[in-house]
Amino acid sequence: MDNHERSTLEQILAMLHGLIGRDDAKADFRPDLSLVSDRPDSSGTETLIFPSRIFAEPENEKSPPASAEGTEKEKPDEDRREGRFLKFTDKELQKMASYFKKDYLIHAGEVAHIRQKENGTFEIRYRRNGRDISRSGKTVEIAKARFMAALVTPTEKQRKKKVRFSEYTLNWMESVKKNEIKPITYNSYLLVLNNYAFPYFGKTEMKEIHPMLVQNFMNELIEHDTYRTAELLFSILKQVFDFAVAEDIIPKSPMAPLRKPRYEKQNGTALTKEEEKAFVLRCLRGGKFGIAYLIILYTGIRRAEYQTIELSEEWITVVTAKSRRGLPAKKRRIPITPMLRKYLNLLDGGLPVISLDKLTHRFPDFAPGHHLHELRHTFITRAQECGIPRELVSLWAGHRADNTMTSNVYTHFSDEFQLSEAKKFLYEV
Repeated sequence: MDNHERSTLEQILAMLHGLIGRDDAKADFRPDLSLVSDRPDSSGTETLIFPSRIFAEPENEKSPPASAEGTEKEKPDEDRREGRFLKFTDKELQKMASYFKKDYLIHAGEVAHIRQKENGTFEIRYRRNGRDISRSGKTVEIAKARFMAALVTPTEKQRKKKVRFSEYTLNWMESVKKNEIKPITYNSYLLVLNNYAFPYFGKTEMKEIHPMLVQNFMNELIEHDTYRTAELLFSILKQVFDFAVAEDIIPKSPMAPLRKPRYEKQNGTALTKEEEKAFVLRCLRGGKFGIAYLIILYTGIRRAEYQTIELSEEWITVVTAKSRRGLPAKKRRIPITPMLRKYLNLLDGGLPVISLDKLTHRFPDFAPGHHLHELRHTFITRAQECGIPRELVSLWAGHRADNTMTSNVYTHFSDEFQLSEAKKFLYEV
């Protein structure tokens, strides 16, 4: 190698050292980029030597001697300083709480964060779904063992805490469910809880509610033919207890071994003219419940829409119960038909205020062998029998548009036409 080539190579080496932030390679690197001929033990052969490691010293290499100001403590590498995720074996996962195992598998192991602190100890932390579990140890093995124990063992505070079912459930309703469901659904949840669940075991501590207690509760509901209520309460209770397990309030859910009550939806059929006549007579003697049932019969509204009724001279306006979640509530109008108008004079002081649950439970007293939804079917049937167009009846009933009846068609019916057609709704019972 001539002097020109050597000079060029030395310039390249200096440039490389400068790019990586080390102008003085021999002071900051072991080994450094250099020529063999520059080393004391070289034979004079001018060969370029490349290092095997640049940023980390070999494990057996001693630290540089202390300077006059003292020895500077070596900084941890980037991986330790920024942290990483700890992996667990399948055997270890089997011993862990289900919530952690689920998160671990879904997120490909990136949930348990491990780092080495400045004092040399190792810390493992899990922050997810409202939990904050942190354990440390002098070694990774010690920290890992403590962390695993924390995952499966409730804290002392949680073990000693006494939480009543009603207290916990109401808090869950307010904090969790309120933002997930529509207000009308939220109110129906509160209604069945206050009327059925809370009187039965509302004052019982969460940890004392066992599967047989819940099963006996369900059996009592079914014995009283409240299948739909039992089905709804089963769903609510399962959500409540699953959440309590996730919070380590209880070790396991009492709902796990139970099976959901089966409710077979009844296909509605219209009342016959004879049944309708007997029903109307009972309603006229039935006080506020009778008036409410007559309004539902001659408007075809759904049970949940009853509490949203607004009365005017010619129309009854309700908030459609079957509006899609997340969209603004829709209102619809039903003309006051001759069949309904003759009973409106029974209203004294406005529309009777009745809970939806009571509307359902009192209905068999007025129409034995029938259910409340059949009044809606009766209205639709009678309206078509009176010659009112099917599309217009669907508009009044709040049916969702299909391929043959679009919402655009519905909007083409003028108020004058609707009020004129409503006059056809008159017959003898």
